[in-house]
Amino acid sequence: MEKLISYILPAYNVEKFITECLASLVKQNISVEEYEIIVINDGSTDGTEKKVQAFIAENPEYDIILISKQNAGVSAARNTGLASASGKYVWFVDPDDFILCNCMAELRPYLTADEIYLFYLDAKSVEEATAIDSEVVEHEISIDSKNKKEFKHCGPWTKIVSRQFLIDEDIKFCERLAYGEDFLWNHMVSHNSKRGDHEYYINGFIYYYRMRKNSAYRSAKESRANNNRLYQNFAMLAEEYEKLKNDSRYAGKELELVTNQAKQAAVFALVFLDQGYFRQEIKKLKNTGMYPYGLVWEDWKPGVSWKHTLVNWAMFFLPLKGYASLLNRIVGKRRK
Repeated sequence: MEKLISYILPAYNVEKFITECLASLVKQNISVEEYEIIVINDGSTDGTEKKVQAFIAENPEYDIILISKQNAGVSAARNTGLASASGKYVWFVDPDDFILCNCMAELRPYLTADEIYLFYLDAKSVEEATAIDSEVVEHEISIDSKNKKEFKHCGPWTKIVSRQFLIDEDIKFCERLAYGEDFLWNHMVSHNSKRGDHEYYINGFIYYYRMRKNSAYRSAKESRANNNRLYQNFAMLAEEYEKLKNDSRYAGKELELVTNQAKQAAVFALVFLDQGYFRQEIKKLKNTGMYPYGLVWEDWKPGVSWKHTLVNWAMFFLPLKGYASLLNRIVGKRRK
């Protein structure tokens, strides 16, 4: 029997949070036969696996599947979960986050309908120490098929997607990317021309995103030692976007924009590296046609803070001749 929805949780060293996440998934007002929870323990070195096993033992009435494997990254974990899923829809939930209790009954009439490929939803950011009971108050949500809006977050957890759509279009997470894999996946899901207009928008927060101080992306972003890794990764992300340009399902202005944004992120990370390495890599990017790239006019939009806005403005000029080299020299002098 096909489940209505499969929750897919890629878990790595989240023993502190995963029990609370699982509790939010089972505190729903739909039948336990209608959903499954698939936890992929991606080689955790803490007590994540034991926490999940204990939750399963204490709650045998729920269909919770635990898959333990060697660490291969979040993309491989999500792909493993998708391959094991049986739900009509899949929802990739990060195990350090949680969802609104008793929200699924509101979604059920739409999940059981035909010809809906995608549901967009927004997320509310909460502090790392936030508990479900202290933050979440059950509230009404509404679902709209017409009023498309921009959402603050773009992670895969902001979308509930038809599993058959993902299978038919061969949409998976790119396992060579350590960061930005969600950007690529989101683009393939949101801008696939085969999807048509079969999408709905969920108004009202049903997902709570926990802002962890030691999350993988934050740690890499804040550590100068990882700038080379960021550079390499965003350069690979740009390469993956370039590949999509040969696919008529994705070609368009939006693809050109995100491709240039990935190139921009790569060059910005490169600016913070040694001058000799910077010159070497910029030459490679030029030889492969990755640099210079088109100006990213989106950078002139106000950011979430004045600091974010200033960084965007600084990044805007990166493709102009000599500007990236100048920034690299300035950073090098300040480092000394």
